[in-house]
Amino acid sequence: MKRRQKMVVCALVVCLGLMGCVSKQEVRRAISSTRVQAYHQWERAREEPDRQEPRLDGRLSLEDALKLSLLHNKSLQAVVQERDVARGRVLSSHRGLLPTVSLLGSYTRHDDDAYDKHAMGALDEYAAGIKVTQPIFRGGATVAELRSAQLFACYSDERVREQTETTLYEVTSGYYRVLLAQQLLEVTQDAVTSAESHLTEVSRKRDSGAATEYHVLRARVDVSLYQAQMIQQRNALNLATTQLLKDMGAHQDSAIELSGQLVYRPARPEFQRMVKLAFYNRPDLGQAQANVHMSEEVIRVAASRYWPQVNAFATGGLSRPEPYASMHDEWDSHASVGISVELPLFDGLQREGQLVESKALLRQRQFELLDVQERAVLQIRQAILSLRDAEQFVESQQMNLQLATEGLRLAEVGYRNGVNTEIDVTDARSSLTRAKGFYYQAIHDHAIARLLLQKSTGVLSPTDQLEVSLTGGLSPEPSVSDEPEHEEHP
Repeated sequence: MKRRQKMVVCALVVCLGLMGCVSKQEVRRAISSTRVQAYHQWERAREEPDRQEPRLDGRLSLEDALKLSLLHNKSLQAVVQERDVARGRVLSSHRGLLPTVSLLGSYTRHDDDAYDKHAMGALDEYAAGIKVTQPIFRGGATVAELRSAQLFACYSDERVREQTETTLYEVTSGYYRVLLAQQLLEVTQDAVTSAESHLTEVSRKRDSGAATEYHVLRARVDVSLYQAQMIQQRNALNLATTQLLKDMGAHQDSAIELSGQLVYRPARPEFQRMVKLAFYNRPDLGQAQANVHMSEEVIRVAASRYWPQVNAFATGGLSRPEPYASMHDEWDSHASVGISVELPLFDGLQREGQLVESKALLRQRQFELLDVQERAVLQIRQAILSLRDAEQFVESQQMNLQLATEGLRLAEVGYRNGVNTEIDVTDARSSLTRAKGFYYQAIHDHAIARLLLQKSTGVLSPTDQLEVSLTGGLSPEPSVSDEPEHEEHP
């Protein structure tokens, strides 16, 4: 009896050793060590000239920026791995079609105290063999699981397209943001140059007795204010550039100069055509539709449990003592074939509960699909309204810019001739600076509104139907040009 207890205790110790015991402190230490390693890897990566992130130098077009983002954007690279997840699920879904092969082995040691050789046979019993099981009928669950895996692969492709759309949108809008920051920086630099020129004129008049020290002081304050605005705009440009480099997956030490320019391209999208494009191309609609079909397959799998499962099997092996003559302590072979039929009789509530749950999940996915469709239509309507408002804003600011430019010219001429005062010149310069800022902001807003409309229709990333679907619709070209001049509204 004591020997048996020792054997049980030893077996328990071995099992606990195999399972292992991990404390919370050990987990925290492991995480902390991982953080330290990640920092050291980042330090080493900064010193490596051939690191993964490309180091850019020179002029950068929007097209090149988009290509770089598709290759190096980390968020997109992470989502692309879902395709391998889907491929693994498709492979594992074939398990219901293929046979399973199991290797069997056992050893039994009888208790010496209670052992009776004449009644029980050998003291030590050994067995080794192989078992092959081939599913024959599973109530349609095999086909449903395979189809569900294929649907998940389609869902993963739509997830990749959605992240691609998001990446292209972020990079394009970031490119526009840098262009706007460059334009606003040029506006403030021109204002500083104009204010310094005016300060020189005021100083000359003070020396000739035509102006006072107060006028010189006021001109210096104007120069200082515009210089402060220039510093702010330069900081905004640096921030926008670093964000663009991050979205592209490029090295932060890159020295780039954008070759594109913000342009104004009027568009007259047709609402119904845009909705049609969205229903054909939006990746979130594709995901919602795939979810509906996967839920239908889940119902088929749940319904298959009402049918019996039929399997064919074959076993063979060796055992000692002989399986049919336990008194002969010798090795002997054995084999068997047959068909098994399994039909659970006392889990009706569980089967019914799973079926009810699956049907409710299907209805939930159907409502989610309707919600995505309504959201797509709403986003398109809002994008078209924003685009129209942006066009009106651009057209109004074009006239304001012309008037403000002429106003500053007349104020400066009048001041030199003694007709206008310094305050008139300051106000005119301030008005021109604001008009230029509003003008470039209007062009930027129009480009973003155009981009949002393209994103709401799901045409930022390439699809097979895109070229045909866009015929007569909104051009998917980005609102950036390498031309030196701004396009004007006809």
